[in-house]
Amino acid sequence: MKQVLIIGDPLTTLKPATDTSLALAEIALKKNYEVFWCEPQDIVFWNQSIHVVRPTVMPHTHIHESFNRTEGLKPLADFSLIFVRKDPPFDTNYHDLCWILASQNKVPVINRAEALLRFHEKSLPWHAATWGILDPQSNLVPTCLSEEWDVVESFCKTHSGPFVCKPWLGHAGSGVQLCHNVAEVKEAFFNRKEKLLVQPCLEEIHTQGDRRVFLINGKIAFHFVRFPPSDSVISNTARGGRAELCPLEGPLKTLCENLAQFLWSQGIFMAGLDIIGNRIGEINITSPTGIKIYEQLTGQNHCDTLLGALIP
Repeated sequence: MKQVLIIGDPLTTLKPATDTSLALAEIALKKNYEVFWCEPQDIVFWNQSIHVVRPTVMPHTHIHESFNRTEGLKPLADFSLIFVRKDPPFDTNYHDLCWILASQNKVPVINRAEALLRFHEKSLPWHAATWGILDPQSNLVPTCLSEEWDVVESFCKTHSGPFVCKPWLGHAGSGVQLCHNVAEVKEAFFNRKEKLLVQPCLEEIHTQGDRRVFLINGKIAFHFVRFPPSDSVISNTARGGRAELCPLEGPLKTLCENLAQFLWSQGIFMAGLDIIGNRIGEINITSPTGIKIYEQLTGQNHCDTLLGALIP
């Protein structure tokens, strides 16, 4: 029997109704794979090869209720496919995981460890602009990333507020602040616990929403638009955002198709684009989500068809 390994967050922290990683596990089980789960620190190098420490076996029934860890070490070479689905932050364990996985080339990894090491989700649009896929003026969000306040202050003075301050290593809207003026940005800057990314707040977030475009194997798989509450700029549905279906057409669709091909060429086979207006805010490559929201919006089960394309 073929075996799949999913490297993710602790199983007890996941929400079965919305989690894309668990959906991948269910599809693999339906395809008669044996599915194992572990966390980044469970990947080790031992006796000249990579192993997994006591991976959890996912049951074929009651997948969300019963988890049993195996004993000892299991060779990574036993697996036919590996999914890296760990949410940020990009801490030491995450870097170690990617470095270890990048040292082998026999078991396919989605997304490739080399790509996860090379690209930061918030800076990946900058790479796409460097390669000519995105136009820096019309497709990137004006951004300042610096630990020097005078640099941040100068940036803010060249743009009209309000401003959005995001933790450089944050995810899912955690720690995002809306600052109405430079004084509030300064307060956020000096009270920060980690490096902040500062951007002008795009008014399209409330008029056009934050579009999630999910890419699989170099193609657009599905898409929808999320709108934040009226008093917020955080559109994540887990934090109060509202999702709607909205057509993806014309130049924006072509742009997403080109991005999908570019990411595929870089070893990124599953990604989530976050788009406000015509600007790419982030490209989620660590653990992009949205399949369950899309199913709720359409009233149909798309998991097997869409995510199943990742599992031969």
